[in-house]
Amino acid sequence: MGKAEMYNKILVVDDEEVIRQNFAYYLEDRGYIVVTAENGRIGLDYIEKEKPDLVLSDLRMPEMDGIELLRQCTKRGYDTPIIVISGASLISDVVEALRLGAWDYLIKPVTDLSILAHAVDKALERVRLLRENIAYQEHLEAQVYTRTKELELSKKKLGEYSEQLEITVQKRTAELRAANSELQAAKKQAESANESKSRFLANMSHEIRTPMNGVLAAVDLALDQVENASVKNYLEIIHTSGYALLGLINDILDFSKIEADKMDLESIPFDLMDVMRSAINLFVSTTVEKKIDLIIDIDPGLPKSYVGDPLRLQQVLTNLIGNSVKFTENSGVVTITAERSPLLEKISETGHSDIISLQFMVKDTGIGIRPDTVKKLFSPFSQADAETTRKFGGSGLGLTISKRLVEMMNGEIHVVSTFGQGALFDFTVNLQKNTNDFILDINLIKKIVSGLRILIIGECNQFRTAMKKILTLLSMIPVEVAKSNIVEKFLEKNRGSIDMILFDQALSSGPDTGQIRRIRKTVGPDMPMIISTDLGVNSKINRESSLVDVYITKPVYPESLVNAVFLLLGEKEPVAQVSYQPGKMEIELNGAPLSGLHILVAEDNQINQILTRAILEKAGIVVTLADNGKKAVEALIGDHFDAVLMDIQMPVMDGYEATHIIRKNPAHTNLPIIAMTANALKGDDEKCLSAGMNAYISKPVNRNVLFKMLIKVIHNLS
Repeated sequence: MGKAEMYNKILVVDDEEVIRQNFAYYLEDRGYIVVTAENGRIGLDYIEKEKPDLVLSDLRMPEMDGIELLRQCTKRGYDTPIIVISGASLISDVVEALRLGAWDYLIKPVTDLSILAHAVDKALERVRLLRENIAYQEHLEAQVYTRTKELELSKKKLGEYSEQLEITVQKRTAELRAANSELQAAKKQAESANESKSRFLANMSHEIRTPMNGVLAAVDLALDQVENASVKNYLEIIHTSGYALLGLINDILDFSKIEADKMDLESIPFDLMDVMRSAINLFVSTTVEKKIDLIIDIDPGLPKSYVGDPLRLQQVLTNLIGNSVKFTENSGVVTITAERSPLLEKISETGHSDIISLQFMVKDTGIGIRPDTVKKLFSPFSQADAETTRKFGGSGLGLTISKRLVEMMNGEIHVVSTFGQGALFDFTVNLQKNTNDFILDINLIKKIVSGLRILIIGECNQFRTAMKKILTLLSMIPVEVAKSNIVEKFLEKNRGSIDMILFDQALSSGPDTGQIRRIRKTVGPDMPMIISTDLGVNSKINRESSLVDVYITKPVYPESLVNAVFLLLGEKEPVAQVSYQPGKMEIELNGAPLSGLHILVAEDNQINQILTRAILEKAGIVVTLADNGKKAVEALIGDHFDAVLMDIQMPVMDGYEATHIIRKNPAHTNLPIIAMTANALKGDDEKCLSAGMNAYISKPVNRNVLFKMLIKVIHNLS
């Protein structure tokens, strides 16, 4: 009897009649008995009465959708396997369905019905195996029960049948060993299933990342060339949405690693300000657009350099800052604080602290969190409530991942919130001091600026508080004025007691050169004045060059403020750049441009070939293409290349085998080979390095990251 004859009853639940009929006709032609239902309620009644062997259910339906159908089946104890069918944009519904016990999912429209057949055959084969396993277990249990009864009877006749009892015991011991062996085999099978799940996630990531690489790279190139504001706006929307999708993929993969306990931390030197800038700069354009004041409150006396995992620390900061910006309405305030934590400091045997505990806080004036939802906030797939999920979106995994990462860095994370009044997230991490760290000479700065009286003018209380803290730590004397309508009166009375002015241009109010002009008139042309503003406002104020002496762009970092003061005091050696303005990367290697380098790109995807060539040629690099590993190996025989960008999954010969062959040639021992792949699970990078490659970049590839990697690898090998 074939499997279609043993398990052949299929229920199709979908509110679209055409889909139900198409599936029914196709499956009936394959020998299955198909019954259809137009919604989850009718389908649930049929499942209860007829016990079908498999259910194919749409997720979005009237009366009762697929999610509720799954929930009801679980609640009632039905073990009927269910494959869900969802539109490509409903990934969150698919994740929820899988969490509720769905066996598999298909993406609409199912244009290739062989995919449907494969999913059905695979599911029914799994049903067959499970049921046979259950029957076999029941058979074993019946045998054990029967033989136990026999053992009891044998014990009663011990005197008469002692010799026979010994033989029986030996026999049953052998059977128990066999049963234990079968249980061990079942355990291995379960572990193999878990490994298959991880591999499935890796394959899913690869299949999504490959086209995403094309989308994001094409948008990057187009943004450099398009001048039409409307078109550029559409491209920026595509760019933002693409990285949002990439973030969702990364969240799912990270959550899978956490579940499998396979997430590890790096331990490398890094600059704390680089990490914080990288996290903060992702949201600067959004805060300007929403007129949110982004306040940086960092202790200027903190060491610059640490040893730890900068990417994971940045990931936590990005999650928390992203949430605050997302849930803060227009004209709100988001404050990011970093300072030394007095807790959890570890002292080495020599009596010197070799571990520094840092505390980070992200505070906002957003919508806040209801008290009853704070407890579940760090649970996977959770957000404040359903309404929040619909309005703001998100996977609900960011805080779960952040909590685990903080705990891995020997820290803790907490949240305090008043509904309607914002939220405060704070976390601590323990990091090792970098012995080669450059620490800012606070005493030298104090010598120069001590006693300097600076008037802070601004409507944002959080900005004034952060600036006062920095100025006070550096022995300056801050004075503040909050109300814009009393500034001129204050200055008329106190002009002689003020050495310098720091004017904050609030994003919510827009440029106000009129007030700046009135202040300048009151204090005279010789009063040094610093203005903090966003780039858009900055350009308008800059036209009034007589009004300001130095402007610093928001968000204001401590070194930006200190350096602005130094410049106004006439110091020749500023401590840092006046402002941090992310721009185009200097594409240079040891002072010379990358232009003229000859690079071999091994890539089978035609779209990625076109875009990678365009990105590299834009930097003046000469590009040769090979659409598989075999052609890459052949290209190296007759030509010289400065580096190879090697895709991993290619036809004919993959990247691993090609690299292995290349390294056999003594002439290519030091040839830089960089893996460029859509694989993104733990171990993929080690596998590339073990194969003989010098570095690893996961797709989609950021062009600045690619250029930096080329510079790093070529520089190290040269």
